[in-house]
Amino acid sequence: MSLSEILAEVLNKRGMNTTGTDQRGALQGLSLRYAEAPTLLGQNAEDGNSAVHLAARAILADADLHEALAPLMVVKLAEGLVALDLANRIKALEAAL
Repeated sequence: MSLSEILAEVLNKRGMNTTGTDQRGALQGLSLRYAEAPTLLGQNAEDGNSAVHLAARAILADADLHEALAPLMVVKLAEGLVALDLANRIKALEAAL
């Protein structure tokens, strides 16, 4: 099962009628928004060109929240990335290949 299908299943259980195709399109759109970022986390906490900063600003704009909340959103997104343990997951994938 793909990520978009899993997301659609979760949303459908919460009463939001959607399909995996709908979610795939939405996820691809988000990927394009952040693809131009040169780094994931940036050179420092104020690096506004990182994918985390771009994502934070996009989330705040989409939720119609003030951009002053961007530093808090960046921290929360970075905490989420840490929780994902990407480095160890990538190592495991490399070992499997």
